[in-house]
Amino acid sequence: MLLALPLTAQAGPCLDNGYGSIDDPTGSVHVAPTGDDTAAGTEAAPVKTLGEALTRSRNTGKHIALHPGTWNAGLVLTSTDDGLTIAGCGSSESLLNGGSSAALIDASATDSLMLAGIGLQGGKNSLTLRDGAIATADEIGVNKAWQTGILIEDAGTELLLKNSKVERTREVAGKGAAILVDGGFLDLKGGTLTKNKGNTVELKGSADASLVLATISDSLYTSTSAGGHALVADSSSTFDIRDFSIEDTADAAILAPAANPAWLEDIAVDVPASTLEDEDHVQVDASATVINVTVNGTAI
Repeated sequence: MLLALPLTAQAGPCLDNGYGSIDDPTGSVHVAPTGDDTAAGTEAAPVKTLGEALTRSRNTGKHIALHPGTWNAGLVLTSTDDGLTIAGCGSSESLLNGGSSAALIDASATDSLMLAGIGLQGGKNSLTLRDGAIATADEIGVNKAWQTGILIEDAGTELLLKNSKVERTREVAGKGAAILVDGGFLDLKGGTLTKNKGNTVELKGSADASLVLATISDSLYTSTSAGGHALVADSSSTFDIRDFSIEDTADAAILAPAANPAWLEDIAVDVPASTLEDEDHVQVDASATVINVTVNGTAI
């Protein structure tokens, strides 16, 4: 008679001995601060630097798995990196850290890039997507970018941002934005955007955005008293915002008096008393669809 032996869970590299967002631990180039760039790049023998991991991913078609740690380096990705996944143990465990002069991750013209379970801290822009890049970011953290947390630029550039945090964007020469979409498309599902200087979400240059099930709070002025809005859209841009909570903006919560078309549904705006009337916190074109939108509990 054969006895069934209990299965032993495989220990992973993350702090809880799991795998975080690393979906394929045996099919990735593993990176750890304690690694060695001459090592095999496996979970048990990770490489040390992001540059080495990127080189190996290009040569082998494998993805990049970040163990717990902080890397004071950025990545420049191109169409050579189409289909790449960079996954970590979580946005507070696997961190990329950068200075104020360049993007932390610059992904121009990439297709099907996936970022999951990593933290991006600093960089002039923490994440830059240009030239028709198409990317998905799931459960990432963007923190303390020097000017723009996420920049989505050029027609055809698209980002699906899911269940993520964008926090404490700083400013350079009075300019700041948590997410700036200039001609591209943002599909935001869930997450929080808080304590960012400038405008939290800014749309211009024929940008488009779908914003669902998230919270924007504490939209702050820059040092030049610019921004302070949760959402700004120019006359060439369009947006659809639903099931949203907006709290404590320094200025009008939604400033899009000429964006067309615009759809606003099930949005609760809760802001402190100011010189603005409640209805002035939501400024949209007369053609906009407005369903169940309240400011401090009063329907507009």
